[in-house]
Amino acid sequence: MNAEQDITMLRKKAGIAEPLSVHDPVEKVMMGEAPVARTGRSRPEGSGSGKPHYSRLLVYGDKAVLAVGCCKPLTVLAAEIDGTPVQGTTILSEHSEEKGGKLLYEIKEKGNRLVVDLKRGESSRFQRVVFAI
Repeated sequence: MNAEQDITMLRKKAGIAEPLSVHDPVEKVMMGEAPVARTGRSRPEGSGSGKPHYSRLLVYGDKAVLAVGCCKPLTVLAAEIDGTPVQGTTILSEHSEEKGGKLLYEIKEKGNRLVVDLKRGESSRFQRVVFAI
């Protein structure tokens, strides 16, 4: 299963509609040790453990939904839009050995730049994901 198929399955499971647009992150940085910056998609489709790894922002008229897939459980530590902290709502959060970690996190604020800090599993590090909206 690729990232787009995984996101479609999660949307249907959570009962949310098709987004108006989908954005890839403009930057990803691992924090907590020496930062490692990446741009674009997490890894090439079809690589790794067979579990889709992705971070996408699904944009609707009145909200945005962060969709993240990884091999580990996922938790949002913090989010900010244009430098102002915002609260979000976890719509769906699940993890299994077969399908990995899945997260849908809704944000009802508007702005130009979304920054989200994600914890993956029990790691002391976290990933900062930046989207230009």
